Amino acid sequence: MTQRLIIFLVCFFLATISVKSNPVVDPTKFENLQRLVELALKAEGPDKCLLDSNLRDDCESCSKVTKSVVVNTFCCKEKLGIKEWCMEFLNYALPESAQR
Repeated sequence: MTQRLIIFLVCFFLATISVKSNPVVDPTKFENLQRLVELALKAEGPDKCLLDSNLRDDCESCSKVTKSVVVNTFCCKEKLGIKEWCMEFLNYALPESAQR
């Protein structure tokens, strides 16, 4: 009886793990990421982060917080409105009524 219970629990545990596991790489996200990286590499224009250390720090912070590999390039080259979006995102503050 005990042996059957142990076998049942092991099988149940293994079935639970295999059902709830996620694929290592989501192909749709990979293709989208690959397209964005290619777009970032082709982005033309001056890299304003080379001349402005404050902008560089802001763009790096935005890239780190958003965990995006392409935000820094688009922010520094001021493409697609990413710099403005990053500044709004980094400086966002909750209204006083929501902080209580």
